[in-house]
Amino acid sequence: TIAGAACFTRVLNPQGRQRQSGSEKPNTSRRSVAAIAGFGILLAFALGHINRGVWLMETGFRDAREVYFQLGPRDPRSIIQGDYMILRYRGTLYPPNNQIATLPTRGTIILSMDENNVASFRRVETPETETLNADELRIKYEKTSNIRMRYVPDSYFFQEGDAPIYEAARFAIVHVTPDGSARLVGLADANYSRLGKN
Repeated sequence: TIAGAACFTRVLNPQGRQRQSGSEKPNTSRRSVAAIAGFGILLAFALGHINRGVWLMETGFRDAREVYFQLGPRDPRSIIQGDYMILRYRGTLYPPNNQIATLPTRGTIILSMDENNVASFRRVETPETETLNADELRIKYEKTSNIRMRYVPDSYFFQEGDAPIYEAARFAIVHVTPDGSARLVGLADANYSRLGKN
């Protein structure tokens, strides 16, 4: 937006800040108004594009399925970056290391869910159009190394002083859309009750 405004100013006032004669002042004024109007249009377009992206993301998660990712050992706080928890997801969520090494950098896999909607790895999806069972869901992954991959962020931020609340976390609450997009929305205790403020 700023770059666009600069282009408008340069095009409409190529002489920059050079002194203008009395007869040229009205023309300069019109150029300034046009530059401001152009900047406003670019700003409105940028804000509209951002808002549309947020709206599309929220719309996509309306049909998301809530599942639980079981957590392993956790770091309850990082003093350097503030109050947040490093999440260690159980290995049962991922393919074996030798299989991860053969996968592309990004893709989708299939998770299965038990009666409590706790997820675990079932198989690699090939092709993406295959039919899923009622207890399965598709989720997108990104490889971070030849033996590591992730579905959602591995950290969860919370307000200062709330660390004791989240020490009881045993599950990450994750929303997964039909196309496999996922986001971390909260943490739950051993009874699947969400921790902290809603």
